[in-house]
Amino acid sequence: MYALARGEASRVDLGTLGAVMSTLEELTGKPVGPADLLTAVTVPGPDREARAWLDGDASHLGEFGAYDWGGADPYSLGEPVRVGLDGELVIGGE
Repeated sequence: MYALARGEASRVDLGTLGAVMSTLEELTGKPVGPADLLTAVTVPGPDREARAWLDGDASHLGEFGAYDWGGADPYSLGEPVRVGLDGELVIGGE
């Protein structure tokens, strides 16, 4: 179960499933079946923007030189941008 929780296992062994059901039955005093433990989850596909990035061909990027900033220091331009805890963009020290 720990391997599943850590993402190190890709499937559940039937013996493990049986042991979990038995343990839960002992703890709760109620019958537990496989359907009580397994839930089907539909993972949405990528949206249009993500699909465009995924379908893009970046195999030739190494053929281009670095961007020419024209003598300007790119680190002195504008404000730093980061993603805040709520997922919104935070600009500068906001």
